[in-house]
Amino acid sequence: MECAFPVPDGVRAECGYLAVPRDRRGNDGVTLRLHYAVFKSTSSNPRPDPVVYLSGGPGFGALETVPLTFNRRFLPFLAERDFIMFDQRGTGLSEPALDCPEYTRTYYDLLDRDLSTEEADAEFLGAFRECHDRLVKEGVDPEAYTTVENAADVRDLRVALGYDEWNLYGVSYGTKLALTTMRDHPQGIRSAILDSAFPLQVNLDTSIAANARRAFDVLFQGCAAHVASPGEGMSCAEAYPGLRESFFRTVAALNDDPAAVSLTNPLTGETFPALLDGDALVATLFQSLYATELLPVIPLAIAEAEEGRFDAVAAIQGSLLAELDFASVGMQLSVQCGEETRFVTREELAGAVKDFPELGDVFAREVNLDVCELWGSRRAGPIENEAVSSPIPALVLSGEYDPITPPAWGRLTAADLDNAFFYEFRGVGHGASGTGGCPLGITLDFLDDPGSEPDSSCMARMRRPDFVVPR
Repeated sequence: MECAFPVPDGVRAECGYLAVPRDRRGNDGVTLRLHYAVFKSTSSNPRPDPVVYLSGGPGFGALETVPLTFNRRFLPFLAERDFIMFDQRGTGLSEPALDCPEYTRTYYDLLDRDLSTEEADAEFLGAFRECHDRLVKEGVDPEAYTTVENAADVRDLRVALGYDEWNLYGVSYGTKLALTTMRDHPQGIRSAILDSAFPLQVNLDTSIAANARRAFDVLFQGCAAHVASPGEGMSCAEAYPGLRESFFRTVAALNDDPAAVSLTNPLTGETFPALLDGDALVATLFQSLYATELLPVIPLAIAEAEEGRFDAVAAIQGSLLAELDFASVGMQLSVQCGEETRFVTREELAGAVKDFPELGDVFAREVNLDVCELWGSRRAGPIENEAVSSPIPALVLSGEYDPITPPAWGRLTAADLDNAFFYEFRGVGHGASGTGGCPLGITLDFLDDPGSEPDSSCMARMRRPDFVVPR
């Protein structure tokens, strides 16, 4: 059947919908439709074990971004194998999608309003309630959207497509989905690529502030250690002395006196007025640390912000607006509430941020308890908070600058897998394999022979970010 998204020129794809039970616990007779695509290998004799991509989030669809990302991130896989992508239950082009336009509308409405954290939380809480009530009225059961059900969908997709075995390729939340699939449905899994690992035994709600501070510290240390190439001018430390102090000084100043900026969504060209306070600066640069290609400009963005120039920060903020179009927030809430927030107390959430007052309220998560109380997701059992062990060969990749799934989580994941290879890449953020070059080369080498250590000699030639400095 025809794909419900534009297929890149020169790429062959076969698409369809897979019907899966909404709730396998009692099988209420309701089915969901998952949109999938099999991108055909360019080889005349492709390997029989394709790669299936498990997207992150949770809640981010995979297929709608194909026109933007496929050639850059996934095309090399087609040289040897078919490459399969699908929109997980509740996301993207699958039906139903748990989108929350109420949240998106509120996000835009608050861009230029100077509200306290408590006032903004109340606005978003109202948006989530409105979204929940609408979805339930439309027949959606928030309890049906779990990683366990998602993993069973992965198994069902392999069987439906007729593959004896395939290779899992998860990024971020996709690694949690891959680990759950390896635990619950190991049959037919030849290997697993776990990029930016999110092991089950960690808790995102209580870790995010510490993870963010670690990544900022890596940035500051990287700038201090940066050495300019001959003839290229100053080093980062020379150009931006005291970057750490400059950053937190600017955060404090903007919290006292927010700046008016203009944000442009790069996908639509629409422009929106916004207020940039210190918390928004922290949040924006935290998101910047995800993207390896943005790392070199972050010190410059900090220095310009301290001088009252916000073009770089506003450009990054604007790019983040585009991501709202690809997120199914309802699915994210069902998973996060049932599998992360469900395991923590209000006291633990408060304690998780008290050691990082300089980060403001950006990573405070106590409001999550209120959101989850109204959302009504399925409460995960204790096993969903326990490490996964498996003999399936696995490649675990981490980026030095990753602000959300730190290298320590990658090491933790690999330690519980009997046949795992772990690599941390210097100068890389979130989603190492998507940066191409050395991480992608190691990934492809691993796929050729998952039982043998891949050739990682290219890592010795990798550099830390070449920070942008005045010439």
